[in-house]
Amino acid sequence: MDAIIGFIAALTLSLLSMAGFAKYADMGVRNIQTSAIASQGRVIDQAAAQYVQDNAAALAASVPVGGAATTISVNTLQTAGYLPGGFSANTAFGQTWQVQVSQPTAGRLQTIVMTTGGNPITNTAQLAGIAAQIGAEGGFVPYANQGGNSAMSPSNANGAFGAWQVNLGASGFTNAGSGHVANLLAFTSQQSNANYLYRVSVPGHPELNAMQTDLSMQDVGGTAHNIAGANNVTAGGTVTGGKLVSNGDVNAAGNATINGTLSAAAGRVTAWNNAAEGGVITMQGANGVNMYVENLNGTLRLVNSPWNAQLLTVDQSGNTVANGGVSSTNAPGYGQTTLNQWGLASTGDIYVEPANGHNLNLSTTAWNGTGQLNSQFAQNWFQHRVVANEYLQVNGGASPNTSCSPNGIAAVNADGSGQWLNCVFGTWKPIGGNLLRYGKYTATHGTYIPAPSCPAGGTAMIVVTPANFSVDTTTTVNYGAWGSGPWTVYIVDGASSPLWGATAAVGTYCGY
Repeated sequence: MDAIIGFIAALTLSLLSMAGFAKYADMGVRNIQTSAIASQGRVIDQAAAQYVQDNAAALAASVPVGGAATTISVNTLQTAGYLPGGFSANTAFGQTWQVQVSQPTAGRLQTIVMTTGGNPITNTAQLAGIAAQIGAEGGFVPYANQGGNSAMSPSNANGAFGAWQVNLGASGFTNAGSGHVANLLAFTSQQSNANYLYRVSVPGHPELNAMQTDLSMQDVGGTAHNIAGANNVTAGGTVTGGKLVSNGDVNAAGNATINGTLSAAAGRVTAWNNAAEGGVITMQGANGVNMYVENLNGTLRLVNSPWNAQLLTVDQSGNTVANGGVSSTNAPGYGQTTLNQWGLASTGDIYVEPANGHNLNLSTTAWNGTGQLNSQFAQNWFQHRVVANEYLQVNGGASPNTSCSPNGIAAVNADGSGQWLNCVFGTWKPIGGNLLRYGKYTATHGTYIPAPSCPAGGTAMIVVTPANFSVDTTTTVNYGAWGSGPWTVYIVDGASSPLWGATAAVGTYCGY
């Protein structure tokens, strides 16, 4: 009878395990689908962005302004060499990738990479997960009130984590319907706005013949070239060269010695002497606001327009004091700001803020993993995830079953064993619970069982469970262990006679 009950229990546990395995197997397949579709999306996004950039002029001339978007197929990208010939145009759901390009205003192209047809992705978590794995441009066409969010509408394409939203119909795009992927390339700043200078006229697009940055007539070899055949040349600022030509005032209260070119673009430079302090150069901007550079008894200082605030000073030893923020851009190598000894001090908060999602990199000059970052702050706050590419070492020690605060903090056992503890409901507990198994044995009567080496605060314990034996069902079976660790297992009948054919499963534990 006991054997039948044991068989039924084992069968029940097996069925429960199979159900759990099926659940996790399904999750694994879904995760693989998500990664595969996201990888496809990133490749097509890159190809589409390059295609639109290279063909910006032709698209600007052919895509109707404010009208329906033009569709570009995967086959077109393959034929033009932007995608390999073997690249599949379909996703794991049978949906087909395509590129749609609209022109909301003249000369500005907006591109969406979207899947169409096939089977809609009905698992909304997977749909959002695909968009998130694609990146900032990743998005999808949601279901109505998806996730309980009333702002989710099938008429829009939404970016991952709400990064962006586009009304597809109003923007001229063809809506593939809920459960499809939609990536907005304009979000990545890779989207071409037709910012090329053309030597021929493009009908309806005068901006393609307008310069939007400085023009240099010196080639990469250092050779300067001429501009010939010009009619009228109009410059809003100063034209500099072998001769200084100015359409405005050039004022110098003292002598001016110029060995090269002095140019003041739409502004003025005035030199004068402040008898009480030293020489001053006044630089006036095009907006009429002045800045003053002064030599104050050998210290260079920058003074604001009202002459009531010192902005920057540099003394003869190179010591620099800035009374505002200091920004460093386009630094050569890994940086251009050097701090000697203690280096940086402040009477207030100090902020280091890389712009636009860039990284803050701290290292020794060799970038070889030497040196240490030492913090003497009372607490170090990280608002988001902490990632360690090697090991996480915790030196704070605690003792099990003592009080702690707040819940969730971690420490190591103060006995030096390396056991990790975490604060649960105000008490230090081992990670894993109050009862941790350290050993597992199969024993017969008289088997010696060693005690586990418990870290401080733990008590060695043993559990003996009958495993396999056959006796007269009318007799008594006693099993257990003698001792307090180490132990000796006993399996005897009612007369205390050993049952030599019987075995027991033995587990040793540390209890807290």
